[in-house]
Amino acid sequence: MTEQLEKAILIHQPRDNDKNIEFMFNPTELEFDHELILNEGKTARGDSGYPKISYGYRKPCILTIKNILFDGYEMGDSIGGYINKLTQTVYFANSGEAKNKRPPTYIFAWGNQRYFACFIQRLTYRLTRFLQNGTPIQAVANLTLVKVDNPEATGGNNSAIDRNNNTRW
Repeated sequence: MTEQLEKAILIHQPRDNDKNIEFMFNPTELEFDHELILNEGKTARGDSGYPKISYGYRKPCILTIKNILFDGYEMGDSIGGYINKLTQTVYFANSGEAKNKRPPTYIFAWGNQRYFACFIQRLTYRLTRFLQNGTPIQAVANLTLVKVDNPEATGGNNSAIDRNNNTRW
């Protein structure tokens, strides 16, 4: 059985296929960063002399995707449209509920795997090849995605907590 190649994609939330960002080439690696914040006591010490620690909170998961390739060389096509679409991810949303309040949110997906809802915290890119007239035809980008609550989840106020479906437990 042969599997069909599926491209990684950032699916705009709420769904708007025109605002989805499909990768030209799949990532070679995904780097996840999970961190727990500790509240270290300034004076309280245990019997061994180490500071007593209380556990603070969990920071949102951060996913870093490096060396994302955009290549229009073979066809001589500009990759400017891809770069412009990526650049819009780090500006406040220009429509919907989030307009002028926060950046757009996405779900990072690859094949059947839906990783998580996120926003793009950081985008860096290098334009690496140009046509003779200066049109960029190759670029390499890096993305830092920060996990957010699922946009389809309800709540956000002091409503009752459903501990059975709560992914924090």
